[in-house]
Amino acid sequence: ALGAVGCLSGPIHDLDVEVDCIDLCNRYRDCFDSAYDTGACRDRCDEASNADPQAANQCDTCLDPRACVESFPCADECYGLIP
Repeated sequence: ALGAVGCLSGPIHDLDVEVDCIDLCNRYRDCFDSAYDTGACRDRCDEASNADPQAANQCDTCLDPRACVESFPCADECYGLIP
């Protein structure tokens, strides 16, 4: 049981980051740019999440309860993940 405590890598964590990145990129496309390249966005988001494993989750958590026009307060949390 102790082996899982504090572990931030592995299949579950990777899946969570992937889902967060998909959500973030799709949200940007849906809110701001219908022609946005979500595939390239997911690649950038995954890469940024490798450097900071909590980045995508923090951004997604900030944006999740907000409407599109209310997303600007999340700029710090989302910097480097989405434009």
